[in-house]
Amino acid sequence: ENRQRFESGYLKLLAVKLKERQGRVLPGIKSILETLSRHEHVHLGLLTGNFEHGARQKLEHFDLNHFFDFGAYGDHHASRNDVAREAIKQIQQRHTPESLAETSIWVIGDTPSDIHCARAIGANVIAVATGVYPPEELRACEPDYLFEHFEEIEPILSLFAAPETTN
Repeated sequence: ENRQRFESGYLKLLAVKLKERQGRVLPGIKSILETLSRHEHVHLGLLTGNFEHGARQKLEHFDLNHFFDFGAYGDHHASRNDVAREAIKQIQQRHTPESLAETSIWVIGDTPSDIHCARAIGANVIAVATGVYPPEELRACEPDYLFEHFEEIEPILSLFAAPETTN
């Protein structure tokens, strides 16, 4: 009951703050999502410690919600690693075992927690230093790739090239 009251209050305040603040989508993000969403072999999901409704509200505010077919959220699990495991379950529901074996799972994040939860599920990790955590701190967590920003999108997109088919 307390959690529900807290979440309700948070969501009301979030709606107000999203309108008041001058937030923006970081350069390159929308282009990356637009490009990846056109790839048949890429399925975009959201993995976050946020409340589901709060995360979706933020994404909707910035016209990004439609890119994410599924998600795993912090209001369903206390541990970020458990949120990541929930994301894996959702991926498994969307793929046959044969196609899942060929699917690479990537987590893109900007915090040490994002990197650690990706490792907990055996995912590849792209870290981006959005300013909250400096590159040195993210590098110490050993992501597979570290970018200072996503303004130049080609290096990121090259990681998601379609798998080659053999005849």
